[in-house]
Amino acid sequence: MVIRNCGQTPAYDIAIQMKPLDVSPYHNLITGEDVGVSNLYVPSHIPMLAPGQEWRTLWDSAVKRKQHADQLSDDDIVGDISFRDNMNDEPGKGRPYKSRIWINPGMFRNMLRLTEIEPSKQIASEIGKIASTISGYRDDEKPIWVYTLPGEREHQRREDKRADERRKLTEVHDHIISKLTPEEREQPRKKV
Repeated sequence: MVIRNCGQTPAYDIAIQMKPLDVSPYHNLITGEDVGVSNLYVPSHIPMLAPGQEWRTLWDSAVKRKQHADQLSDDDIVGDISFRDNMNDEPGKGRPYKSRIWINPGMFRNMLRLTEIEPSKQIASEIGKIASTISGYRDDEKPIWVYTLPGEREHQRREDKRADERRKLTEVHDHIISKLTPEEREQPRKKV
């Protein structure tokens, strides 16, 4: 989501009026609990944007929007954005410029874009490569990473770190269990 001043002069007193944009559920990465975020924060007022300056935020993840498509609205979002070209306009004097906002959340679903025209066999081959790469990234828990070292070395480092963390947790668990009396070990465990 981007609000940008494309003009040649500063825009002042920018007011944004639109209904809230829904987002896919956000979950705590440790507990897995829903953190209660259901709408994207968009400011109702921005004091000033210089030429070329923008306010930008990530609306949502395409992967998560697809996973939660049944919960998210594809209804058009309509609103208004207004601004002034003078900083010290007195209330009621000067004319605000106004523009209509229209966002169609479903417009890019199931869409594939190609930037160059290539022979059909090359296109099919490239789409196949993209599809095989993307198939491993269907979940936001496994994002795409860029490494300056060979990826296999980084993958092995992460795997070793996870194994070490599992080993430490097992040691702590076993230590706690060893401190329990036989009666305490037999009691059903409560979920925390």
